[in-house]
Amino acid sequence: MPSGVGAAIDLLLVCQGDLSGGQQQRAFLARALVGSPRVLLLDEPTSGVDIKTRDDVMHLLDQLNHQDITIIMTTHEINAVAAHLPWVVCLNGRILAEGPPNQVFTPETLQLTYGAEMPVTQYQGMTLVTERPHFFGRQAVRGNSDPGHTSGEHRPHA
Repeated sequence: MPSGVGAAIDLLLVCQGDLSGGQQQRAFLARALVGSPRVLLLDEPTSGVDIKTRDDVMHLLDQLNHQDITIIMTTHEINAVAAHLPWVVCLNGRILAEGPPNQVFTPETLQLTYGAEMPVTQYQGMTLVTERPHFFGRQAVRGNSDPGHTSGEHRPHA
């Protein structure tokens, strides 16, 4: 049993209302693992948790996957999935793409999945989806041909 599961089982003894969001997520996973399932169906298992807990949950799911447990989950944590899980499926009414994250997470597939432009970059061998900054209330630097580039100055509107 992965180390994170033992701690989660301990949390099952605590009143549910006294648990933090991250503790509740771990307790839900521990409950799901009690019957030694071959498949876990998870709906947003990292929603409402801090970055450390999200990383812990994703590491646990990776460990479980390496113990031949199939993980099927919905999530909007695209980069966490890319960093921890070996196979993804993008859906939007139908399967748009499936495979390793570095092959599936392309601007074209993400456009079809989310209906918005989503830049993709490479970092230490991982494909990551980046945020497009919004420059409301800022003026572009004169002479710069990139309309997304602005000066560092920001003043709130009066």
